[in-house]
Amino acid sequence: MVKPKRVDHVIKAFKIVNDEIPDSRLWILSGGPERKNLEGLARKLSLENKVKFFGYVPEKKKYELIRKAHVHLFCSVREGWGIVVVEAAANGTPTVGYDAAGTRDSVAATGGFLVDDYKAMAEKVLSLGDGYKNIASRCIKKSKVFDWERSYRKFVRDVES
Repeated sequence: MVKPKRVDHVIKAFKIVNDEIPDSRLWILSGGPERKNLEGLARKLSLENKVKFFGYVPEKKKYELIRKAHVHLFCSVREGWGIVVVEAAANGTPTVGYDAAGTRDSVAATGGFLVDDYKAMAEKVLSLGDGYKNIASRCIKKSKVFDWERSYRKFVRDVES
């Protein structure tokens, strides 16, 4: 976790969501130099029993947790692409992410939702409600265009033409 990932915004958005849905939980799958500050923010917002910091997790565990999640929050403002957005979509977990370069493309391409700030992020999460299953299905379908085999075949076709 580094500052440009804006995980503090994820925690602030979650605070708003948790005020409306008290049994909600936030899982943070990352480590890094900001962890202590983020744990402090969770305590300050009285979320220490609602936010779980996993640190680094192996790929298999990561996908298991992503599949169990209802939504993936992505506040990074500096991304080349955002592969985790595609990973979340492939596992039926829609992303609500910041409308920023790199992030914008990956979120839009996978059927997620773009927002401008953490308050709008919380509002979008709270609005997902009953349509969640349709949204999850859409994300899975849209993520299939990023299949490695399919991408490789397209690359070969483009090079050969």
